[in-house]
Amino acid sequence: MTKPPRRTAPVGAGARLGLLFLFAVSSSCSLDRLLEIEDPDVATEESLLTEAALPVLHAGALRDFQVAFSGHPSPDLQEGVVLLSGLLADEFEHSGTFTSRRDIDRRVIVPSNVTSARVFAALHRARVAARRATRAFEQLRPDDPRRAETLVIEGYAILYLAELFCSGVPLSEPRPDAPWVYGEPLSTTRLLEEARSRFIEARAHPTGTSGQRHLARLGEGRALLGLGQFSAAASAVAPVPTDFAWTLEHSENTLTQQNGIWFALNGVRRYRIADRKGGNGLPWRSSGDPRISWIELGSAFDPDLVAYGQWLYPGRDSPVTPARGIEARLIQAEAALREGQLIAFVGHHNELRERVEGLSPFTVGEVAALSEAERLTLHFRERAFWLWQSGHRLGDLRRTVRHYGRSPSEVFPSGDHPRGGIFGSDVNFPIPAGEQNNPNAVGCLDRSA
Repeated sequence: MTKPPRRTAPVGAGARLGLLFLFAVSSSCSLDRLLEIEDPDVATEESLLTEAALPVLHAGALRDFQVAFSGHPSPDLQEGVVLLSGLLADEFEHSGTFTSRRDIDRRVIVPSNVTSARVFAALHRARVAARRATRAFEQLRPDDPRRAETLVIEGYAILYLAELFCSGVPLSEPRPDAPWVYGEPLSTTRLLEEARSRFIEARAHPTGTSGQRHLARLGEGRALLGLGQFSAAASAVAPVPTDFAWTLEHSENTLTQQNGIWFALNGVRRYRIADRKGGNGLPWRSSGDPRISWIELGSAFDPDLVAYGQWLYPGRDSPVTPARGIEARLIQAEAALREGQLIAFVGHHNELRERVEGLSPFTVGEVAALSEAERLTLHFRERAFWLWQSGHRLGDLRRTVRHYGRSPSEVFPSGDHPRGGIFGSDVNFPIPAGEQNNPNAVGCLDRSA
């Protein structure tokens, strides 16, 4: 067997390379400049300011928002709003071994918690992507109806930052005509007002579709509830049909397109459906309510625990629904309850209950016999079961403390934790330590609800 001829460099090649090096040095040429390239590794905002790029910007904003909302399985498990908020509240329990998730489950969260930091970053990515797309539509095609949707996406990203995180979240952004603009710390009230302004602008868009206007109204109503403006919230959502739904698609094509909620509960089983968490959580599994569909799956990721999965999202490609018209009726019901209009309160709830087999209607008499506190508990239980696994529960628990005078220990899981230790006192997530790169950042202004 013969060997192929050995290839050698031409005689003198090394000498010529040496001369080139000496020439570069003697010519005062920076070696770093010899390695520079003209093409950036990311698309600049200027390069995306063309009409041809508008579909890409719109799709990118939707994609970033979907990841922030429901997460995905890659590279391990990227949580989104639904998982993170439900774990701090009473919807889910930690059934894995990661300490960052355990601490969220136990309500003892530090700024260095990597799980909450990833969702914080994902929400800001979605917000900035939506802002960039909105700005491009404003400059290139202001009448395009997709501009209304990118405004709504930005509004919801800000809304989730207000509902999940403590007071003091900055809203920074890159600008094409200036260096990075670092945001100032904003209170929860300011964040809710910022979110509402995006929804109002989206609703007023002249060529927006009826669906986009319904979505903007739901977002505005939710922000107004957070601000304690109940009558205004009911007025905002009144035109929204009960059957309306805003759905985001998942796919089996790639890991990053798959449904992260399904993956966490039914796939790797690092989360599980809770039941009476901390003693005062809702009986999600034991209620027998037809709106709560769950299944026992065997061992969890931690083999000492039983895995309780869910069927709201039955597959890795199941779509998610961040907003539905059902929420409009619930907002109207809460406003009616605040004003002592029991007939309207019962009517709004029964309009929804008659849609599900196995749910009997309420009567005005039985609701009137309840105390004011019991009516409120009934209403928030109904909200919880209707809006299960849609990222509402944590914001609702915080509202019961902020606007209804209940103590955190009454509504959040408290007492002894079933896996050791006790529940802490956190009612929201701290601003991650990484935000200290913002020279204006001061951390949480406070950790209250």
